[in-house]
Amino acid sequence: MTAMGEREDRRGSLWTGEDYQEFFAALETTATDEQIAAQLGRTLGGVRARAKFVLLDGYTGAIAMRKLREMITQPGFDGEALAREAHAAKGFPFWDAASDEQLILAWARTPAPGMAALVERFGVPERDIARRCIWLGLAASTAEVVDHLGAEPGKVLDTWARMARDSTSVAVGVLVVTSSQGTVLHLSLHTDIDAAAQACAELDESTLPGPPAVWTIATRIVDEGSIREIATGAWAERHRLRDAAEPAPVKAGPTRRWQPWWRFFRR
Repeated sequence: MTAMGEREDRRGSLWTGEDYQEFFAALETTATDEQIAAQLGRTLGGVRARAKFVLLDGYTGAIAMRKLREMITQPGFDGEALAREAHAAKGFPFWDAASDEQLILAWARTPAPGMAALVERFGVPERDIARRCIWLGLAASTAEVVDHLGAEPGKVLDTWARMARDSTSVAVGVLVVTSSQGTVLHLSLHTDIDAAAQACAELDESTLPGPPAVWTIATRIVDEGSIREIATGAWAERHRLRDAAEPAPVKAGPTRRWQPWWRFFRR
């Protein structure tokens, strides 16, 4: 693979030891940040955020990329050690060849351990374990992973598997966050609109590639062409999502029926 080549879409996927090897190797070339992102199958904001992460948030993303380029030229630079130190400092697991071997052995066991046990063992979400199983060739689809290992009912991986089995009957929630210029800064799929609203309320804007201005939450039936918009609002007022989800105590008087959170917002 050349420095200019593109690979499969890995946006939002777990960063593994091999991802870091490709990342640091690309930083040694003359490839731009945008070209490195394309090579890794990630977004520009994603690779810059990873550079910032590796340097323990000591720099902005763009400056962190430049700093890493400088560090790589120094004798004795060890990118994997730097990445491992960052993971340890942040309390995040580091996925490497040894983790792959453990996952392969777990898959081969009869019976195989449940997904919950693997999440606890590896310290990564269900979706990352599923993606890794597919990448390793252990399974051909999310549905096959869930059939073999299971998934927490109603959560993201379970929904993905149901979508794969019967895409005509699955409703999902969509969260979109845009900038004041209309650029999409975040787009994610959730089990329903309530889960999308919770994700919006909890989303850390420092992880976004630019200043957020507007959020939109919608519902969609997979395989339908259109997305049904439910609610949209200013990013600065997204706390209303959490407030609306919990009805305020009602004082003595006429009974009032609580309405779903999304009815507090205009369509």
